[in-house]
Amino acid sequence: MRRPLLLLAAAVTLGMCLAAGMGQALVWPAVCGIIGCGVLAAKLGLSHARFGYVLVAWFGLLGIVWFQLAQPINSILQAQVGQRVELTGQISQVRQYSERQVLTVRLLQDGAVKPDIREYFQVSLYGVAPGRYAYGQIITLAGKPELIPEGGNPGTFSYRDYLSRRHIYTQIRPWSNPKIIAAGGSLTGKLAEYLRRNTHTLASSVMGQREEGILRGILFGDTDDLAAADKDVFSTTGVLHAFAVSGSNVAFVLFLGLVSFKFLPTPLQLGLTALCLIFYAVLTGLQGPVLRALCMALVTLGGYALGRKGDGLNSLALAALVILSYDPHYLTDPGFQLSFAAAWGLIELVPQLSLGRRLTGMARELVLFPIAAQVATLPLLAYYFNQVSLIGIVANILVTWFLALILEIGLAGASLGLLVPALGRLLLAPLGYLIDATMWVLEIMAKLPGAALWVIRPPVGGVIAYYVCLLLWLKRKQWPDLVQKWQGFRLGNMLRRHSAAVSGALGLLVGLAVLTSIGFGVPDRHMLEVRFLDVGQGDSILISTPQGRVYLIDGGPRSTRFDAGK
Repeated sequence: MRRPLLLLAAAVTLGMCLAAGMGQALVWPAVCGIIGCGVLAAKLGLSHARFGYVLVAWFGLLGIVWFQLAQPINSILQAQVGQRVELTGQISQVRQYSERQVLTVRLLQDGAVKPDIREYFQVSLYGVAPGRYAYGQIITLAGKPELIPEGGNPGTFSYRDYLSRRHIYTQIRPWSNPKIIAAGGSLTGKLAEYLRRNTHTLASSVMGQREEGILRGILFGDTDDLAAADKDVFSTTGVLHAFAVSGSNVAFVLFLGLVSFKFLPTPLQLGLTALCLIFYAVLTGLQGPVLRALCMALVTLGGYALGRKGDGLNSLALAALVILSYDPHYLTDPGFQLSFAAAWGLIELVPQLSLGRRLTGMARELVLFPIAAQVATLPLLAYYFNQVSLIGIVANILVTWFLALILEIGLAGASLGLLVPALGRLLLAPLGYLIDATMWVLEIMAKLPGAALWVIRPPVGGVIAYYVCLLLWLKRKQWPDLVQKWQGFRLGNMLRRHSAAVSGALGLLVGLAVLTSIGFGVPDRHMLEVRFLDVGQGDSILISTPQGRVYLIDGGPRSTRFDAGK
């Protein structure tokens, strides 16, 4: 096997997907298959030609079982919903809103962290002064656990599922403010929290609230202070990924670390850069995309230290194996899927694009990287967000390097501000103007006609068909050799001569898959349809008549942060 890690990661992922779709029905057959493959592999031996195939099958079956083993929630608080409880927990995150604070608290038993208990809950507090509660504090509180609200309409974003993937299953509105009984937390977590607070203090002293909120979103993925209008601009222009800490952020931290420690011996330079990468991952909350990028960056540093050139797809596969082994729930996380799809697109699609032969250096990255990322993530964006940015490629080409500059200078200013606050403010001050200029460009582009297209959610089959066709197009040069092995030389030569026509046929298949996806969501116009939508306050009524007219009654609440009518 040329890329064994890639095949093994693909097998594990496929097994987990089957387990997610079919549930417990596959567990015992998979266990029997694991035993059978183990016995067969032992008989064949490492040198046997078929050993690799048996190993791939073994990993696929292991993925089925491992996903099911991780499925049970085993929540202590879910069994106590609606009952009065007194809890002890340790604060892991504090989010400050205009009217309330939300604490993410890890459940403790007997005042200590139990390795076998990995459960968090949310605490909403009103009228509490900012800074009273902080990371690492151990608190006690009394209240009634409640389930996290679920999406009211089928197919919409489920906040409950989103939090459950982070082991948060319940929320509590305490009867009185929690009591702080001790300080705690890891040294790394305390440093990360201190850096966050210090960055907020420094930035707010040299720039406006809007610019400071955008800066913290770019640096730490914290979007709590972003205005709804700004979020719409970023979403419409396809650059909302700037606030989803992922590969680009980690790549810039990697570059900044290598440059900052360039004067040191190579082993020390690489070691300190690795520590900076790990600290940044902790700083941004250890989310799926940043974990993927962290694994790949550490593999790259390790290969450089050993004098070996890394392989992008193998590094990506290793990252998938590590993350899914740690927590299989990441597989169903949209951010995890988008991150891996974008990284795969950069690795595989950029070399295949014909423009790559004419562009070199920075121009190649500036033009081809956004195109490859957009093509690789297009069906996932349509599936999860029902919106496709038609101007996203142009917008990313224009502002990607501005966002990178904001990230680099912001990280440098925040880090130096810990030691010399005046120097930190000096570096952060110009960023307010750069952020304003970037927003001015994006706002103009967002107002262009057809900047973004709202689409219905495509079926899973349509998404799979898209990626199958894309893979076939990538491997188009290998078709003649494969066909020659099975069909003879004549068909292989024909495919080689007409490769352009075959590529066009693949494009047609992709188009048909998209049209079929759209067709599934078009209602029958010969019938009167009445749909009731949950918009948070009562029900919204959507009426579609046989004459093609649509009536919406009660679009729901509207505020500066949320518009249910959208």
